[in-house]
Amino acid sequence: MGTEAMINTNDAVFFYDTLTYDRPYISSKPRNHDSLAFVTDGTVAYEKQGKIVHIKKGQVAYIAKGSIDKSGADSCDSVSYIAVNFNFDGHTASSNHNLPFKTVCSGKNAYQYEKLFRKAVDEYSLDLPGSKMICSGILCQIIGLLYNDLAFDSINYKMANKISVALDYLNRNYSRSDLTISELAEITGISEKHFRRLFFDIYKKNPYEFLKDFRLNKAELLILNTAKKISDIAFQCGFSDVYSFSHCFKRNFGVSPKAYREMQAAYIDKQIEFLY
Repeated sequence: MGTEAMINTNDAVFFYDTLTYDRPYISSKPRNHDSLAFVTDGTVAYEKQGKIVHIKKGQVAYIAKGSIDKSGADSCDSVSYIAVNFNFDGHTASSNHNLPFKTVCSGKNAYQYEKLFRKAVDEYSLDLPGSKMICSGILCQIIGLLYNDLAFDSINYKMANKISVALDYLNRNYSRSDLTISELAEITGISEKHFRRLFFDIYKKNPYEFLKDFRLNKAELLILNTAKKISDIAFQCGFSDVYSFSHCFKRNFGVSPKAYREMQAAYIDKQIEFLY
Protein backbone atom coordinates (compact mmCIF):
# COMPACT_ATOMS: atom_id res chain seq x y z
CA MET A 1 0.00 0.00 0.00
CA GLY A 2 1.44 3.38 -1.01
CA THR A 3 1.91 6.19 1.46
CA GLU A 4 -0.85 8.23 -0.13
CA ALA A 5 -3.31 5.40 0.58
CA MET A 6 -2.42 5.35 4.27
CA ILE A 7 -2.93 9.05 4.90
CA ASN A 8 -6.21 9.82 6.58
CA THR A 9 -6.83 13.33 5.29
CA ASN A 10 -10.46 13.47 6.44
CA ASP A 11 -9.43 14.58 9.93
CA ALA A 12 -6.92 17.18 8.67
CA VAL A 13 -7.03 20.42 10.69
CA PHE A 14 -5.70 23.61 9.09
CA PHE A 15 -4.99 26.66 11.25
CA TYR A 16 -2.99 29.87 11.66
CA ASP A 17 -0.64 30.13 14.63
CA THR A 18 2.04 32.39 16.11
CA LEU A 19 4.91 31.64 18.48
CA THR A 20 6.65 34.33 20.52
CA TYR A 21 10.25 34.40 21.62
CA ASP A 22 9.34 34.21 25.32
CA ARG A 23 6.58 31.59 24.92
CA PRO A 24 7.81 28.61 22.84
CA TYR A 25 5.83 25.45 22.24
CA ILE A 26 7.18 22.48 24.22
CA SER A 27 5.68 19.00 23.81
CA SER A 28 5.63 16.93 26.98
CA LYS A 29 4.65 13.68 25.26
CA PRO A 30 4.90 12.22 21.72
CA ARG A 31 2.76 14.00 19.15
CA ASN A 32 -0.30 11.98 18.11
CA HIS A 33 -0.37 13.38 14.58
CA ASP A 34 1.84 14.42 11.68
CA SER A 35 2.12 18.12 10.87
CA LEU A 36 3.12 20.31 7.95
CA ALA A 37 3.66 24.04 8.38
CA PHE A 38 4.34 26.94 6.02
CA VAL A 39 6.17 29.84 7.69
CA THR A 40 4.61 33.16 6.66
CA ASP A 41 6.78 35.48 8.77
CA GLY A 42 9.93 35.18 10.90
CA THR A 43 12.07 32.11 11.57
CA VAL A 44 11.24 29.04 13.69
CA ALA A 45 13.89 27.37 15.83
CA TYR A 46 12.81 23.72 15.95
CA GLU A 47 14.57 21.46 18.47
CA LYS A 48 14.36 17.66 18.56
CA GLN A 49 16.70 15.21 20.28
CA GLY A 50 19.14 18.03 21.01
CA LYS A 51 19.36 19.13 17.37
CA ILE A 52 18.11 22.58 16.29
CA VAL A 53 16.83 23.27 12.77
CA HIS A 54 15.95 26.78 11.58
CA ILE A 55 12.81 27.05 9.44
CA LYS A 56 12.66 30.35 7.57
CA LYS A 57 9.88 32.38 5.98
CA GLY A 58 8.69 30.68 2.77
CA GLN A 59 9.81 27.20 3.84
CA VAL A 60 7.64 24.17 4.55
CA ALA A 61 8.36 22.09 7.65
CA TYR A 62 7.40 18.51 8.42
CA ILE A 63 6.94 17.36 12.04
CA ALA A 64 6.58 13.59 12.35
CA LYS A 65 4.08 11.80 14.54
CA GLY A 66 5.72 10.59 17.74
CA SER A 67 8.05 13.59 18.02
CA ILE A 68 8.87 15.16 21.39
CA ASP A 69 10.11 18.61 20.50
CA LYS A 70 10.30 22.33 21.10
CA SER A 71 9.51 25.24 18.76
CA GLY A 72 10.01 28.97 19.20
CA ALA A 73 10.78 32.25 17.47
CA ASP A 74 14.43 32.54 16.46
CA SER A 75 16.15 35.96 16.52
CA CYS A 76 12.76 37.70 16.27
CA ASP A 77 9.91 38.63 18.60
CA SER A 78 7.44 36.25 16.95
CA VAL A 79 7.02 33.82 14.08
CA SER A 80 3.78 33.10 12.20
CA TYR A 81 2.80 30.07 10.16
CA ILE A 82 -0.07 28.10 8.65
CA ALA A 83 -0.16 24.46 9.74
CA VAL A 84 -2.10 21.27 9.17
CA ASN A 85 -2.35 18.30 11.52
CA PHE A 86 -3.33 14.92 10.08
CA ASN A 87 -2.97 11.19 10.73
CA PHE A 88 -2.10 7.91 9.05
CA ASP A 89 -4.93 5.39 9.17
CA GLY A 90 -4.50 2.63 11.72
CA HIS A 91 -1.21 3.77 13.27
CA THR A 92 -0.35 4.97 16.75
CA ALA A 93 1.98 7.72 17.91
CA SER A 94 4.80 5.18 18.15
CA SER A 95 4.38 4.14 14.51
CA ASN A 96 7.38 4.26 12.22
CA HIS A 97 5.17 4.97 9.19
CA ASN A 98 6.21 8.60 8.79
CA LEU A 99 6.61 10.59 5.61
CA PRO A 100 10.17 10.48 4.20
CA PHE A 101 10.76 14.23 4.59
CA LYS A 102 13.38 16.19 6.48
CA THR A 103 12.23 18.85 8.96
CA VAL A 104 12.69 21.52 6.28
CA CYS A 105 11.11 19.63 3.41
CA SER A 106 10.88 22.44 0.85
CA GLY A 107 12.53 25.81 0.43
CA LYS A 108 11.42 26.56 -3.12
CA ASN A 109 8.13 27.36 -4.87
CA ALA A 110 7.10 29.30 -1.76
CA TYR A 111 4.38 31.17 -3.64
CA GLN A 112 2.76 27.88 -4.68
CA TYR A 113 2.78 26.42 -1.16
CA GLU A 114 1.53 29.68 0.35
CA LYS A 115 -1.38 29.73 -2.08
CA LEU A 116 -2.39 26.17 -1.19
CA PHE A 117 -2.03 26.61 2.59
CA ARG A 118 -4.02 29.87 2.59
CA LYS A 119 -6.75 28.38 0.40
CA ALA A 120 -7.03 25.36 2.71
CA VAL A 121 -7.18 27.32 5.97
CA ASP A 122 -9.82 29.68 4.53
CA GLU A 123 -11.93 26.74 3.34
CA TYR A 124 -11.51 24.93 6.65
CA SER A 125 -12.77 27.97 8.58
CA LEU A 126 -16.04 27.94 6.58
CA ASP A 127 -16.86 24.47 7.98
CA LEU A 128 -19.30 23.64 5.18
CA PRO A 129 -20.41 20.09 4.26
CA GLY A 130 -17.76 19.87 1.56
CA SER A 131 -15.00 21.78 3.35
CA LYS A 132 -13.22 18.70 4.75
CA MET A 133 -13.17 17.03 1.35
CA ILE A 134 -11.80 20.18 -0.30
CA CYS A 135 -9.12 20.50 2.41
CA SER A 136 -8.23 16.83 1.99
CA GLY A 137 -7.65 17.42 -1.70
CA ILE A 138 -5.43 20.42 -0.99
CA LEU A 139 -3.44 18.45 1.59
CA CYS A 140 -2.85 15.71 -0.99
CA GLN A 141 -1.62 18.38 -3.45
CA ILE A 142 0.81 19.74 -0.87
CA ILE A 143 2.16 16.28 -0.03
CA GLY A 144 2.43 15.45 -3.73
CA LEU A 145 4.46 18.60 -4.36
CA LEU A 146 6.72 17.74 -1.44
CA TYR A 147 7.34 14.29 -2.93
CA ASN A 148 8.28 15.94 -6.22
CA ASP A 149 10.63 18.28 -4.38
CA LEU A 150 12.21 15.31 -2.61
CA ALA A 151 12.87 13.53 -5.91
CA PHE A 152 14.07 16.78 -7.48
CA ASP A 153 16.57 17.41 -4.69
CA SER A 154 18.07 13.94 -4.90
CA ILE A 155 18.53 14.08 -8.68
CA ASN A 156 19.35 17.72 -9.40
CA TYR A 157 20.96 18.91 -6.17
CA LYS A 158 23.96 20.63 -7.78
CA MET A 159 21.88 22.31 -10.45
CA ALA A 160 19.28 23.37 -7.89
CA ASN A 161 21.91 25.10 -5.79
CA LYS A 162 22.85 27.31 -8.72
CA ILE A 163 19.26 28.15 -9.58
CA SER A 164 18.23 28.67 -5.94
CA VAL A 165 20.46 31.75 -5.81
CA ALA A 166 18.50 33.26 -8.68
CA LEU A 167 15.15 32.27 -7.14
CA ASP A 168 16.04 33.91 -3.85
CA TYR A 169 16.99 37.07 -5.75
CA LEU A 170 13.74 36.87 -7.76
CA ASN A 171 11.71 36.52 -4.56
CA ARG A 172 13.27 39.72 -3.20
CA ASN A 173 13.04 41.71 -6.43
CA TYR A 174 9.94 40.53 -8.34
CA SER A 175 8.22 43.86 -7.63
CA ARG A 176 10.75 45.60 -9.91
CA SER A 177 9.29 45.93 -13.40
CA ASP A 178 12.84 46.26 -14.81
CA LEU A 179 14.00 42.88 -13.46
CA THR A 180 15.53 40.91 -16.34
CA ILE A 181 16.45 37.29 -16.99
CA SER A 182 20.01 38.32 -17.80
CA GLU A 183 20.21 39.89 -14.32
CA LEU A 184 19.11 36.60 -12.74
CA ALA A 185 21.65 34.68 -14.80
CA GLU A 186 24.46 37.07 -13.89
CA ILE A 187 24.15 36.50 -10.14
CA THR A 188 24.46 32.73 -10.63
CA GLY A 189 27.81 33.15 -12.37
CA ILE A 190 26.77 31.27 -15.51
CA SER A 191 25.94 32.47 -19.01
CA GLU A 192 22.38 33.52 -19.78
CA LYS A 193 22.06 30.81 -22.43
CA HIS A 194 23.16 28.10 -19.98
CA PHE A 195 20.98 29.59 -17.25
CA ARG A 196 17.88 29.46 -19.47
CA ARG A 197 18.58 25.84 -20.44
CA LEU A 198 19.31 24.81 -16.84
CA PHE A 199 16.20 26.57 -15.57
CA PHE A 200 13.98 24.84 -18.11
CA ASP A 201 15.51 21.42 -17.33
CA ILE A 202 14.57 21.86 -13.67
CA TYR A 203 11.22 23.69 -13.77
CA LYS A 204 9.96 22.68 -17.23
CA LYS A 205 9.25 26.32 -18.07
CA ASN A 206 11.47 29.18 -19.16
CA PRO A 207 12.56 31.84 -16.63
CA TYR A 208 10.27 34.49 -18.13
CA GLU A 209 7.18 32.27 -17.77
CA PHE A 210 8.23 31.39 -14.23
CA LEU A 211 8.59 35.08 -13.31
CA LYS A 212 5.23 35.90 -14.87
CA ASP A 213 3.48 33.06 -12.97
CA PHE A 214 5.26 34.09 -9.75
CA ARG A 215 3.97 37.65 -10.09
CA LEU A 216 0.45 36.51 -10.95
CA ASN A 217 0.28 34.23 -7.93
CA LYS A 218 1.43 37.07 -5.68
CA ALA A 219 -1.19 39.31 -7.28
CA GLU A 220 -3.92 36.69 -6.76
CA LEU A 221 -3.13 36.52 -3.03
CA LEU A 222 -3.34 40.31 -2.75
CA ILE A 223 -6.59 40.46 -4.73
CA LEU A 224 -8.23 37.86 -2.50
CA ASN A 225 -6.81 38.89 0.87
CA THR A 226 -6.54 42.69 0.73
CA ALA A 227 -8.65 45.66 -0.31
CA LYS A 228 -5.82 47.25 -2.29
CA LYS A 229 -6.60 48.89 -5.61
CA ILE A 230 -5.94 46.77 -8.69
CA SER A 231 -3.51 49.40 -9.95
CA ASP A 232 -1.52 49.29 -6.70
CA ILE A 233 -1.39 45.49 -6.85
CA ALA A 234 -0.16 45.63 -10.44
CA PHE A 235 2.78 47.86 -9.59
CA GLN A 236 3.54 46.01 -6.33
CA CYS A 237 3.84 42.75 -8.26
CA GLY A 238 6.23 44.10 -10.88
CA PHE A 239 3.93 44.93 -13.80
CA SER A 240 4.81 48.12 -15.64
CA ASP A 241 1.19 49.25 -16.06
CA VAL A 242 -2.36 48.24 -15.17
CA TYR A 243 -3.28 47.36 -18.76
CA SER A 244 -0.53 44.78 -19.18
CA PHE A 245 -1.34 43.32 -15.76
CA SER A 246 -5.07 43.03 -16.49
CA HIS A 247 -4.39 41.48 -19.90
CA CYS A 248 -1.94 38.96 -18.43
CA PHE A 249 -4.25 38.13 -15.50
CA LYS A 250 -7.29 37.58 -17.74
CA ARG A 251 -5.28 35.34 -20.07
CA ASN A 252 -4.34 33.13 -17.11
CA PHE A 253 -7.48 33.25 -14.95
CA GLY A 254 -10.16 33.78 -17.61
CA VAL A 255 -11.52 37.01 -16.08
CA SER A 256 -10.20 40.46 -15.19
CA PRO A 257 -8.66 41.10 -11.73
CA LYS A 258 -11.72 43.11 -10.69
CA ALA A 259 -14.14 40.41 -11.82
CA TYR A 260 -12.04 37.74 -10.10
CA ARG A 261 -12.24 39.60 -6.79
CA GLU A 262 -15.99 40.10 -7.16
CA MET A 263 -16.57 36.42 -8.01
CA GLN A 264 -14.61 35.23 -4.98
CA ALA A 265 -16.38 37.72 -2.69
CA ALA A 266 -19.76 36.55 -4.00
CA TYR A 267 -18.78 32.93 -3.39
CA ILE A 268 -17.82 33.66 0.23
CA ASP A 269 -21.07 35.60 0.76
CA LYS A 270 -23.08 32.62 -0.50
CA GLN A 271 -21.23 30.25 1.83
CA ILE A 272 -21.89 32.54 4.79
CA GLU A 273 -25.54 32.84 3.79
CA PHE A 274 -25.73 29.02 3.63
CA LEU A 275 -24.44 28.80 7.18
CA TYR A 276 -27.21 31.00 8.49
